[in-house]
Amino acid sequence: MGKIYHNNPNLLNELLLKDYIRKLEPLFRMGWHLRPEDGKLALIPGHHGIDHGTNWIHTNPDPERRCRFYQLIFEHCDFVPLKCMNCWKVVVRPKSLLQLLKLYELQERLAEENPKCWSKCGWEDRPWVSGNYGGYFYCSSKAVGWQRYQTVRKGVDEYIGKHVDVLLKRFCTEFEVRSGDSAKYQRPKEADIMETSIFEGSYIERLANPQPESLKDHIMSEWILNAYSIGDPTAIFYNNNKPLYTPVHRYEGEFEKEVSNGKSRSNKGTEKDSAKDKTG
Repeated sequence: MGKIYHNNPNLLNELLLKDYIRKLEPLFRMGWHLRPEDGKLALIPGHHGIDHGTNWIHTNPDPERRCRFYQLIFEHCDFVPLKCMNCWKVVVRPKSLLQLLKLYELQERLAEENPKCWSKCGWEDRPWVSGNYGGYFYCSSKAVGWQRYQTVRKGVDEYIGKHVDVLLKRFCTEFEVRSGDSAKYQRPKEADIMETSIFEGSYIERLANPQPESLKDHIMSEWILNAYSIGDPTAIFYNNNKPLYTPVHRYEGEFEKEVSNGKSRSNKGTEKDSAKDKTG
C-alpha cells in the first residue's frame, strides 16, 4: 500500500509547504502547462498539458478511456457513444474528508493488486450529484463491474466503514440526467453512422495522462480547504486540530457575562432589602 494520509494531523501544512502549483497559478493563465511526459511546468505554445484545475485525483487512469471526447459527442450529437454503453462504474460516496482520504488509500492498494483497476476520487461539485465527495472505479463490462463492486464493497467495509454507500451504475451520470434511465436507453438509429464518421475523421490523443505527485498534493490540499469551508468536522484534524484561519472574536460571551453579573448584584440587593423588611 502507498503512503498513508488519513491519520496525519499535519497533512495540510506538509502539502502547502511544497505546493508550487498554488503559488504559480498565474502562469497557467499565461499558457504554461504541466507536461504530460514528466509533469514539469513548462511554456509550450499550442501544447495540451495536464489539467491542473481539477477536483479529482486520478489514482489509476485508464490510458484507453477517452471520457471527455465521448462526453462531447453526447453533448453535441445527443446520443451515448458505443464505448460508454459498455462502461460500468462502481461509485463510493464518502461522507467526510477522513473517509475520502481512506478511499484514496484503498484505491492505491487495489491498483497495486490489479493494475487494471482504474479509479479516481475527489471533491464532487456537480449539482446533479448528491454529496461533497466521490470515488469511481471504471469497468469495461457489466460482468467486470459486478466483480469490481464486490471487491470494492469488501474493501470499503473493512477499511472505511459498512455505512458508506457503494453502488454499481452504467455510464456517466450526466447521460442519465438528460436521457433517462440507463436500463431503458435506446440509441438512435442514425447514431452508428454518425459515430463512425466522427472517429474516422478525428485524431484522439491520449487523455488519461498520469498526474505528477505535485499535482496530487495540490489537489489534496484543496480537498482539505474545501472540507473546512463546508464545516466538515474532520478537516481541522489535518491542521493539527487548529482552525485553518483566524477565528472571529466572539463578543456575545462578554455581554452574557455582564448580564449574569448584573443579575447576581441585583439578587444580592433584593436579599438585603428582604432582610430589612423582616427586622423592621
